[in-house]
Amino acid sequence: MIDFSPTDHPAITESGVTYTYRDLHRAVDDRACHLRATGLAAGDVVALIATNGIGFAVDLLAVHRAGMIAAPVNPALPAARIDDHLGYIGAAASITSAGTPAGQSAGIVLRGPGGRRIAPHPQLHPDTACLPMSSGTTGTAKAVMLSANNLAGDARLFAAAAELRRSDTVISALPFTHIYGLTVLLLSPLSVGAHIIAEPFHRERFVGLHTTYEATVSFIAPPLADLFTADATSDFSSLRLIVSGAAALNPATAAALHTRTGARVAQGYGLTEASPVTHFARSAQLCPPDTVGHALPGTCDRIADPATGESVPDGSPGELWVKGPQVMLGYLGDSSATAAALSDDGWLRTGDLAVKDPGGVVRIVDRIKDVIKYHGYSVSPVKVEQILSACPGVADAAVVKGYDGEGEEIPVAVIAPDPEHHPPVTDDRLLSFSNRQLAHYEQVRAIVRTDRIPRTATGKIDRTALAARLGNNTGTTR
Repeated sequence: MIDFSPTDHPAITESGVTYTYRDLHRAVDDRACHLRATGLAAGDVVALIATNGIGFAVDLLAVHRAGMIAAPVNPALPAARIDDHLGYIGAAASITSAGTPAGQSAGIVLRGPGGRRIAPHPQLHPDTACLPMSSGTTGTAKAVMLSANNLAGDARLFAAAAELRRSDTVISALPFTHIYGLTVLLLSPLSVGAHIIAEPFHRERFVGLHTTYEATVSFIAPPLADLFTADATSDFSSLRLIVSGAAALNPATAAALHTRTGARVAQGYGLTEASPVTHFARSAQLCPPDTVGHALPGTCDRIADPATGESVPDGSPGELWVKGPQVMLGYLGDSSATAAALSDDGWLRTGDLAVKDPGGVVRIVDRIKDVIKYHGYSVSPVKVEQILSACPGVADAAVVKGYDGEGEEIPVAVIAPDPEHHPPVTDDRLLSFSNRQLAHYEQVRAIVRTDRIPRTATGKIDRTALAARLGNNTGTTR
């Protein structure tokens, strides 16, 4: 998956315990032998249900070295969902880090009845090395089949684009069980021999790690940006780069983050089906803060009409299609979804509405399925959300699809007020603030208030949970 030299340079630190690259190499060899000794065989699926740390890195690399397939699973999921997922992917064994001290290996649990081996899924592609989960470009949770070449290629391409170095110390607190964490925060730094600070995320400790370890690179999701700007004491003088991914970063937030830390703030773009990175803002001069930059080296992109697949002119919105060494093998056990996502000539339809300028810089507009059609015009929830969130008195905001009395789609604002802001923001103040920055068709037509906007661990609005919370309440049409 990733080859590295067994040197005495620090590789991974967790809770004060540091493994050098030599230690990591030895531990991976030992763990791979142990996996084989349990009766597991090449091609078996091993679920990694673990938090960030040395143990996760060792297990991931050992599973690959033993010729098995790693399936990262979020340990925060309910037990019943984990069990269902393990059945779906045909996991022969699972490894959990619960209660395991830093630097020590967790136990391996065989899942077959009576200890008997579970055979791999019959539709598993023979080149599969990893089975991360994705919501899929059609919105249903699926296991994505990625090869070792997919992962290693993307890790190296991103490292080159972000100019990661052996001398870097990187803060890797976002979950390794998410494809962003696995490739960008773990495999990519390992590919250049950098030093990874691998800690499970703790809100009260995250920012301080940058000072403690004199970090040079940090990887975040948008919700973490405010932790930097709210911190008045930490020293960020060694920090040169902050990479934000997994969800769109508000340009105003990016500017505040740069002002506080002095580091360059760059966005990337990707999806699980592409291992995940396809784009990165390599140049602050060429890539405005609301863009995701250019395609990675060796990666092609095009903007296509979602209905016809024909390319659209630069500056026109369309679906972003990508093609390159990081594009998946397919979805496990779902050939129809694979065919819907991949063209016959290997293009991945991302499901994201985007615009590309003549210089090749890409700006993501929104998920195609989330775009609201108001009187024939397309309204991007992300654009409106960024403006609403900047209104004084608003802690967070989402924009969802509602319907007026005639059944026409309308943009509905869901607002989580800031309880510490006085006076509280009124609907009239919110509309006055937002309407002057939006075209008439983009303006919200109803407002709903809630205590918080549900978000995933990586900062994306959980629109399924939000819809369930709202029910039929889509506010009062204005």
